[in-house]
Amino acid sequence: MAVRLALVGIPRLLADLIGSAFTEADDVVVERFDEEAAAGRGEFGACRHDVLIAGVDDPWDDGLRAEFGRIDAVVLGMRPDGRVTWIYEMRPCPRALGALDPRQLRRVVLDSMRSAGPPAGGE
Repeated sequence: MAVRLALVGIPRLLADLIGSAFTEADDVVVERFDEEAAAGRGEFGACRHDVLIAGVDDPWDDGLRAEFGRIDAVVLGMRPDGRVTWIYEMRPCPRALGALDPRQLRRVVLDSMRSAGPPAGGE
């Protein structure tokens, strides 16, 4: 079964570059949505994509994150110039850590906070 990838609100040249990175051998179907579709993101929210890559100016925008939270797909945000990309991990995905002593647990907590990035509102 093919992976369905939506590219939303990404400039055409960059979308073409991303789309060309996937071949038929990858079994990925790439669908492009223009800037107008990005403004009314409900259009692609109703579609059933496995992965969504969206043009994002501010990854910490609360409205945008809430919108992405309603999409049942892997969501990546990308600056329109293509220089920075984020992944929005909103679905539970347990990763086994095994038995931890308090020192190890502290390290896991601190590392996870660092990898989560700055708090909402900052960059």
